[in-house]
Amino acid sequence: FTRAYGNSPVYAGSYLRTSAGALRRFAPEEIARLHGHTRVDGLRPLPVRDGWKLVGNGLSAPVVRWVLSWVAA
Repeated sequence: FTRAYGNSPVYAGSYLRTSAGALRRFAPEEIARLHGHTRVDGLRPLPVRDGWKLVGNGLSAPVVRWVLSWVAA
């Protein structure tokens, strides 16, 4: 997912196909959870596009934790 999510259907991230066959974008809270963040309540007051920009510029917390564990060793 990138901060351009919602603007480009090709280069910005993944979409979900519903049972009716339509495409659905991930909500910012869903993307944050996929990145390993457990507290995503702060995203709700933001407009959806701002939430996409915020989480699109973020990092996956479990991956960063793993990389840092190897750097510190």
